[in-house]
Amino acid sequence: MLSIAVACTTPAIIATQSIQQGDRMNNENRYEEAIRHYEEYLKVSPQLGLYRNPSQEADVSRKLAHAYSTQGKYRESFSYLKKALAIDSTISANTLEVIDDYRELGVVKAYMGDYPEAMRYLNKSLSRNEGMDKSAKDIKKTSLADTYLSLAQVHLTLGNFKDADDFGRKALAIYANIPDETAGLIECNLLLGIVHRDRGNLEEAIKNLTASEEISRQQALNTARQHQALGEVYFLQGESEKGIRHKMLAIGQAEKSQIKPQMVMMYMRMGDAYQKLGDPVKAEYFYQKAISIKLNMDADTLGFIPSANMRFADAQKAYHYYSKSGATMGTALVSLRLGELRAQNTHLDSALIMFSTAYEAFKKAGSNEGMAKADLEMAKIYSRKKNYSLATKHLAKAEALTVQPDLAWQIKLRKGAIEESIGLFDSAYQSYKKAIVIIDNMRGNISIEEFKTLFANAKVEVYDRLILLLLNNKINGLTAEQSVREAFGYNEQSRSRTFLDMLGNKKIEPKDIADTALLEKEQLLRLKIQQLAKQQNVSDDVQTERLIAEELERTYREFDHVISSIKLNNPAYSTVINVEPPAIGDIQQSLDASTAIVEYWMSDESLIIWVLTKDEISSKTVPVNKKDLQRLLKGCRNGISFQDINMTQKSLKQLHELLISPIKEKISGYKNLVIIPHRSLHFLPYQALLSDKNSFLVEEFFITYAPASSIFYYCQQRQTKPGAAFLGMALADLTIGKHTSLPGTKAEVNLLSQLYTEFESKYGASCEETYIKNNIQKFDYVHIATHGIFNEQEPVYSYLLMSPTEQDDGKLTVREIFALDIKSRFVTLSACETALGELSEGDELVGLSRAFIYAGSAAVLVSLWKVEDSSTALLMTRFHQYMNSGSTAAQALCLAQRDLIHKKMDTPANRNFRSVDVSKLTSSINIKTIDNPFFWAPFILVGNGHVK
Repeated sequence: MLSIAVACTTPAIIATQSIQQGDRMNNENRYEEAIRHYEEYLKVSPQLGLYRNPSQEADVSRKLAHAYSTQGKYRESFSYLKKALAIDSTISANTLEVIDDYRELGVVKAYMGDYPEAMRYLNKSLSRNEGMDKSAKDIKKTSLADTYLSLAQVHLTLGNFKDADDFGRKALAIYANIPDETAGLIECNLLLGIVHRDRGNLEEAIKNLTASEEISRQQALNTARQHQALGEVYFLQGESEKGIRHKMLAIGQAEKSQIKPQMVMMYMRMGDAYQKLGDPVKAEYFYQKAISIKLNMDADTLGFIPSANMRFADAQKAYHYYSKSGATMGTALVSLRLGELRAQNTHLDSALIMFSTAYEAFKKAGSNEGMAKADLEMAKIYSRKKNYSLATKHLAKAEALTVQPDLAWQIKLRKGAIEESIGLFDSAYQSYKKAIVIIDNMRGNISIEEFKTLFANAKVEVYDRLILLLLNNKINGLTAEQSVREAFGYNEQSRSRTFLDMLGNKKIEPKDIADTALLEKEQLLRLKIQQLAKQQNVSDDVQTERLIAEELERTYREFDHVISSIKLNNPAYSTVINVEPPAIGDIQQSLDASTAIVEYWMSDESLIIWVLTKDEISSKTVPVNKKDLQRLLKGCRNGISFQDINMTQKSLKQLHELLISPIKEKISGYKNLVIIPHRSLHFLPYQALLSDKNSFLVEEFFITYAPASSIFYYCQQRQTKPGAAFLGMALADLTIGKHTSLPGTKAEVNLLSQLYTEFESKYGASCEETYIKNNIQKFDYVHIATHGIFNEQEPVYSYLLMSPTEQDDGKLTVREIFALDIKSRFVTLSACETALGELSEGDELVGLSRAFIYAGSAAVLVSLWKVEDSSTALLMTRFHQYMNSGSTAAQALCLAQRDLIHKKMDTPANRNFRSVDVSKLTSSINIKTIDNPFFWAPFILVGNGHVK
């Protein structure tokens, strides 16, 4: 029942209030509420009798059309514009309102992808605008300029850059002579900037786009489209981080405006950016965000479906759509995509047809960069067909067209590959070097670590080809030794650069920014992650646990997006410098006479091994296919995991033959080996490699690992303070969710604590994440015995499991470890698979070991597979006994491993060991199998093995 007040409200009052409330909601970007109020007015208006105002109804219909358009509901928008036109046409056939109606109908039809109809309506508007440029009234001039601008925008969408440019300049000339005409200046500069961008005039594009953005910002207007366009320009210039920064600003502005089609486009373009950077996980995150919004839009008329099909569904459907619609750029882009897909499937002739189609479409549109990309792809195909003459011609055309560094380095790479194939080795050498110069210049524009890692992934092929070419000794003017040294230098230059930069720069607190909204969002997401993690720990229902895991994964992705936004908004990152790897001579000078660095490079068809000592550098090329080597590695790890001693020994001998035998003479006489693996070799226990005399490598050498020689050099330079304070943390008998207790870890930490006079031991519930965060900086030796969990999808959320508190969820993640301040000589992670992490083509391993080194530890002791409690406790006890007797960390670990191999369970009387009772451990161990690598070989020392 209506209240008396409502029941007595007259239609006139309701009409007035509805318009006022609709306008207010519209101004606040609350479009769905605005629609409700405007439609309420149109329902009431017929009841006004003599006071009914058709002109106002038309105006409200136009407002409704705009509001529906912001929500991607173009059918409703079109319908209301038709109503407005019907009303306005009865008043006068040539009023400005009629012209506006035709213009807006054309714009909506363009949004719907019906370009012929869009042009028909816009031409009707233009015919009624005729002569208005000579009018004394600014409102008429503005109407003509608006029509020119709309025509320019449709021509831009179709890829008709010349027409878009002509109409855009006509519109700008009119707007520029109308006082206070900011909206037109904003739109014209935006349009002309995009035209310049797509034609390859990048400096001009930046000028126009920046002008548009500045005017919009001064007027407190939405700047999403300007930032999106600027992001694309900076990507073309090879400044990917700057491009991402602008794209994130675009997303923020679109989300604030709540204009759904704009949000969809910004998410799609960000997905494209991450796809181009080589991060399909983040790309999928943004594509899914776009898809979740389009479900409530007229997606079938929006042109969203063909756009989505082109990216990750059915490119052929998108091709038919764009070809039929007459959208030149759409046709060009989808043809390029189809060519790439067909090339991947080795349908080379079909791929050539699509690339040629793309080229012609780009040419028609006037897109030099598009033509260059198509030429580059055709050159790749002709190279695969060994038609080097045609390939070279296409590369020359591409090089003449492009100003894009990301294309330029690829052109140099492909040119070098052709020159190498036809025996022009000196020319190939120069081409590869030029490609690397371009890559280094691009890399210099990146300051944030995740973008550096993504950047490095796609560039490895250049280094790979140059290294192999140098080691073939076919470059005139270079001696064999010079070739080896130069190849080693490029190898170092390609790997672990992101980690080296992190170590070489001061730590930055990402939260030192002024954007409080971002910080608040970060805090809310952090709390949500903790809450979900705690729910996951206590859940005993499979279905509920799955739902929590999915929500946690989504929240991780959102959190990563916010963290990236915070970093991009932090001015401190502009001070980050790119750290160059130390010179080979400096690395050599840091070595003592008993140490040799053995560095590996895994190529497709061969394995390269460098041996670097204080006095010389040498290399050996082993003819082994990468796939064969990876198969051996997998077999080795499987044999160890299944404790199949025959399978294990066979694979370890085969790997010894490939990895050690070729350099046996070079490393004989040295006591210490620093192993620098490459790619999947990071997951191999070199200490367990078995010679033909059935001796393990650890029986001959003291072994340390490092991601790169430059990282080892850096770890050696790190100063460690004197002291012997020990912190032991053990999960012990605490069960957390599906993670079982580890009762053996209590005995392990208890034994180790007896070896130190100053110690702190935390077991079970007291093994808190909060405690280690607040106190780790106090200790010289840190030992953590718990579960280590690797997150394959999100490596920075791999974690060490601990007891949760009110402040923390009990999952000490890689991201959180990076933020710690560690003063210890080394950290031991006596847990399962703690050395594992995400391995990229750029050799940037994101894992727990590198996180602890970055946080301050000189070295980290980590495991390569799931460990057994008793043998691990015995190994760790013996390791710390050797440390206490004066051995270095590398010596202590290797000596402890030798003791298990030779079944020396008792404390040697001739050593100055602190005695502890290990009888309970030895009684629970099968002495007959203790020499199996599964028990003694899981642990490796990463970093500076000389610490004591």
